[in-house]
Amino acid sequence: MPPDEAARQGNIATLAFQILGKDAAIVFLNTEHSGLGGRPIALATQSKAGEAIVRVELARLAPAQSDHTTLNGRPDGG
Repeated sequence: MPPDEAARQGNIATLAFQILGKDAAIVFLNTEHSGLGGRPIALATQSKAGEAIVRVELARLAPAQSDHTTLNGRPDGG
């Protein structure tokens, strides 16, 4: 797997684990998602655009978060 794909796969898996918890993240990432047009882990791994789409879906699924915390858990977004 090329390094850029591996990085996207790791990034989206980490984010899903943080938002959904381990078991739910594994199910979410590996289950065909009709709204996304595929398995989220595959979509996120394939391209930056795919990763962005999966991030949006994870944000939608996220429980209410503090207004000062971004999806990566850092107040500054970085």
